[in-house]
Amino acid sequence: MRQLVTKARELGQTRIVLSTFRDVEWNGPFYASLGYKPVKRTDYEPFMVDIEKAQAPFMDVSKRIFMRKRIRKRFIRAKKPV
Repeated sequence: MRQLVTKARELGQTRIVLSTFRDVEWNGPFYASLGYKPVKRTDYEPFMVDIEKAQAPFMDVSKRIFMRKRIRKRFIRAKKPV
């Protein structure tokens, strides 16, 4: 997951969104411990709705949850002149 955040930061992304199973006990707490927060259905973006529509014929999408993590830019401190 650290490599994903690093790559997203390198690409100039400001967030990562994932979809996981809501009813698997360890999923939500694990991702929450990494800084991901649940996305309310009323806050779904169009691509999230599209993903649910694509998954609906194959699974119960009510058991899925989207989670989002904001990515902060990493600033490198300049070294003091010697």
